[in-house]
Amino acid sequence: MSDFAVDLINVTKRFGRDILAVDEMTLHIAQGEYISFIGPSGCGKTTTLRMISGFDEPTDGQILIAGRDCTHLEPHERNTAMVFQHFALFPHMSVAQNVEFGLRMRNVPSAERSQRALEMLRAVDIEDLADRAIQQLSGGQQQRVGLARALVTRPDVLLLDEPLGSLDANLRLRMQRELRRLNTDFGVAFVHVTHTQTEAFAVSDRVVIMNQGRIEQIGPPEDVTHRPKNLFVAQFVGKNNILAGEITGVENGIATVTGPSGTFHARIGDDAPARKDCHVVVRASLTNLLLNGETPENTVEGEVSFSIFETSQIEFNVDLPSGDSIRVDEHEPPAAITALGHGDKVRVGWNTDDALVVFE
Repeated sequence: MSDFAVDLINVTKRFGRDILAVDEMTLHIAQGEYISFIGPSGCGKTTTLRMISGFDEPTDGQILIAGRDCTHLEPHERNTAMVFQHFALFPHMSVAQNVEFGLRMRNVPSAERSQRALEMLRAVDIEDLADRAIQQLSGGQQQRVGLARALVTRPDVLLLDEPLGSLDANLRLRMQRELRRLNTDFGVAFVHVTHTQTEAFAVSDRVVIMNQGRIEQIGPPEDVTHRPKNLFVAQFVGKNNILAGEITGVENGIATVTGPSGTFHARIGDDAPARKDCHVVVRASLTNLLLNGETPENTVEGEVSFSIFETSQIEFNVDLPSGDSIRVDEHEPPAAITALGHGDKVRVGWNTDDALVVFE
């Protein structure tokens, strides 16, 4: 058996002559790994999931599942299972019958089917609902039935297509923890497609950022969040401030960048291209409104255009004379900051170590 649950090798998918959905993707997903695909609509993440499942066939390249070449196999011929956004449960069957369905299609004997289904319902904590009709279940309970039905077949990889998209916010948070627990308990590779970044970061070992059919960056959520590889990732992930400029000097891994909004200092990687045009990136949560004469390494002056209260923080938007805007997330701010409003003049600052130089 392969060391990987899924191997995508130079996989390309075209629709017709003009639409390139996935462009020569190579990716290896470890057994038991939880990996999520995120990116803008049309980036190729759902097409990638459908090719792994067998619902779409690649134009070029090879797909291995647990070391077995499944490139041209039908969905039922490969050992995968899919959980959909709208669950796709059978309304004329009970909960237990829904969970048993995949086993029945594989000609598993009745007694074994019942036993395995009950064990799986116990694993997702809905054993007491085995005889309930699907219509009598809440959204979260239906999602657990969908997970149980998928996992009971003991797949090599579980594919999740926007699995939490139809749940309310609080239930979505609970199901995130449930997905992570099931991934750990069963040791099955989970491949998750979502439009929700916080969801992907919460559950995943690695996150894949896609754009126009290609992988822009792949890595642990913390790396993707704190160390975006390029301008696209910096713009797409999280709440980042991005200021354009030119590199005027580099010393000890710190670049001096001068642009319309000022001169700033930021970390630069050893593998940075030999180019002057760049962008300085700093997360909104690492910037601060300066009211008491503080002097961090990087400062700008501007005017508050609006603020938004977000539970434990206030987000301020500060317009700069250059036309750029800076977002500042102040967590549990003092009264002097809470009182700031439209038109107030402010200074914003951040530390050099919290800023990063990226390129297009």
